[in-house]
Amino acid sequence: MSITHTDQTPTPPQPNPAQPSHRLSWSHSLSGGFDPSGARGVGGVYLIWQANGASRRWLYVGAGADIAARLAEHQGDPRVRRHCGTGQDIHIAWAAVATLHRHGVLWYLAQTLAPLVTEPVPAARAVPVNLPD
Repeated sequence: MSITHTDQTPTPPQPNPAQPSHRLSWSHSLSGGFDPSGARGVGGVYLIWQANGASRRWLYVGAGADIAARLAEHQGDPRVRRHCGTGQDIHIAWAAVATLHRHGVLWYLAQTLAPLVTEPVPAARAVPVNLPD
């Protein structure tokens, strides 16, 4: 019987950015704008964008343990509000994401969407996800 030993560690398969490795169930503000009522106590990621027809202009990508609290902070944030009132509707969407994957999802969304308003995002291994409809 022969045992072969190798010092090479197999390379794990890299995720295909075109195919999300995690499928998120996105929730949307029912009234448009900053209505986070369905996000109270939900930990995960959220997006703020402007819509003009079918096109989207990504304003902010964020994450937190309580998405409603984070969105309430953005309601008065001049960096976000200055993009409001341009004749385009403001939309928000959020998805529950386990703490273990939250930084990876946030990193992926920030790198993919390149929002206009940015804050430092902790470097993490990207976790590709679907975008809201």
